[in-house]
Amino acid sequence: MLRLRYKLVIYKPYISMNNNTVSRKLVLMIATMLSTVMLAASSMSSLAPATAFAQQDGSVDDLLAQISSSSDSQNESRENEAGANSVTVNPIVQTAVQPAVNVNVDTHVITDKANCEEANDNVDQANDQSADQQGRSDGTVGEGSLYVSPKVQTAQQVGLNVNVDTDVILADGCTPRDNLNQANDQSTSQDAGSNVDAGKGSNIILPTIQNSGTIAQNQNVNNDVIRPVPLLQ
Repeated sequence: MLRLRYKLVIYKPYISMNNNTVSRKLVLMIATMLSTVMLAASSMSSLAPATAFAQQDGSVDDLLAQISSSSDSQNESRENEAGANSVTVNPIVQTAVQPAVNVNVDTHVITDKANCEEANDNVDQANDQSADQQGRSDGTVGEGSLYVSPKVQTAQQVGLNVNVDTDVILADGCTPRDNLNQANDQSTSQDAGSNVDAGKGSNIILPTIQNSGTIAQNQNVNNDVIRPVPLLQ
């Protein structure tokens, strides 16, 4: 089984300045611009499909199982302390992208009724995906300070199961019997919080954006061609 997993990691900068050298108005503009850029970046997640092909063990009566499992746990906790007239920019960005595809193709040509069981297929396809994102920023800043801590949590899950079964039956009295089970189990959990102790005249900016989406599809194509040929009986 081939599994491809993608994880985007974005490093979060910590910036501390003193208003003695940079005007408060200019610093506020810079902090606001940086927060906007970080928030906009979170909406640009892209999905790259991962495909899993299960290997058949050679026995036509045995179960063919395709199980794709992925778990993404992200936990970030920050503790910041700054004095008076300080500027702290502390963004937290967490991104989880979990694509999974199971594909199975079965084709049988039956020319003898005695071999009819060879066309009976038992297939299980399942995608198990979970994402947990925890982000927290706490801190203490002195009087006349600026504290900016945007939090962005994005989780996208895609689960797809595809089964294609095509049998060509040339023997009279042969009817294939297939057993197919397809399932997608997807879950996301997101939590973000802050606790900042600020001095008099300080500005605290704590925006939080959370997005999660799931796509789950099961597709089964079963086309049997039954054309008994008398000469083969």
